[in-house]
Amino acid sequence: MGCYGSKEAKDWTHWTSTVNGLSSKLEGYPMPDSTSTDSSIPLVIYMSGADNVPKMDWVMTEGENLHLGCDPYITICKKGDEKKEQWPIKNQNRHPMWNSARDLGQDVRLEGGKVASGQVSIRLEMWDHDDIDADDFIGSIDIDPSELTFCHPMPFPLKNEAGDVTECVCYLTLLPPAPKKKTVYFVRFFFGDFLFGSSP
Repeated sequence: MGCYGSKEAKDWTHWTSTVNGLSSKLEGYPMPDSTSTDSSIPLVIYMSGADNVPKMDWVMTEGENLHLGCDPYITICKKGDEKKEQWPIKNQNRHPMWNSARDLGQDVRLEGGKVASGQVSIRLEMWDHDDIDADDFIGSIDIDPSELTFCHPMPFPLKNEAGDVTECVCYLTLLPPAPKKKTVYFVRFFFGDFLFGSSP
């Protein structure tokens, strides 16, 4: 599956389908209260995928398969933190889709239903995996989580080693806390009747 906006793959599925698919998966998730000023949530980043990943490897069948030529993977961490979370390698895919989330292990404060700015900066890096030589750096971006919305992937272009903005774009969003599970219980009376209920 590819990404909307690709110059080389005009027939790929549009990103709106990814957004809608994500929204359907989040039915029942409690969205942050826009009136709350003192609540906090875990910082969970959802990566939909990337578009226009540059060609990093020589490919014999390039003329027939324009999506080949790179084995990208993504790392993410709190800036200054050595512990990194990673999205897996997508072999020979310049329009990769991950559609999964990573918990960065930190709570962030909300203001007006959004993450308050200035609490933490996250660094995202994309690399091209190589089995023989060292992995090649593709691009990176530093993001304040306050720039992200909930449940709606937004495009963030990566910068190369020189600091120049590239055409390679990653689509990110924040995930709200998962809904609390309810425990269903029942009480059986002597006459065979059942009383069902649930606990929060």
